[in-house]
Amino acid sequence: MLCALALVIGVMAGLGVVGFRTLIGLVHDLSFNGMLSVVYDANVSEGASPFGDFVVLAAVIGGLVVVFSSGGLFQKPRATAHPK
Repeated sequence: MLCALALVIGVMAGLGVVGFRTLIGLVHDLSFNGMLSVVYDANVSEGASPFGDFVVLAAVIGGLVVVFSSGGLFQKPRATAHPK
């Protein structure tokens, strides 16, 4: 029974990895190449981006998404069980 559970967990983790790699390929190709594709090979040089120097904005936009999805730059302090 324990082996079957380990097998199920392993298969689910493997499928999660494949899905995550596909998502990385999709975001990479959309952000840096301007095309909707999930094929990504890190060992192949792609040359210059069609967006030129503005490709840096992909990192800026990603950073802004992370900052504002986590509650903004300045969060209220959380209450703790041990007051200072």
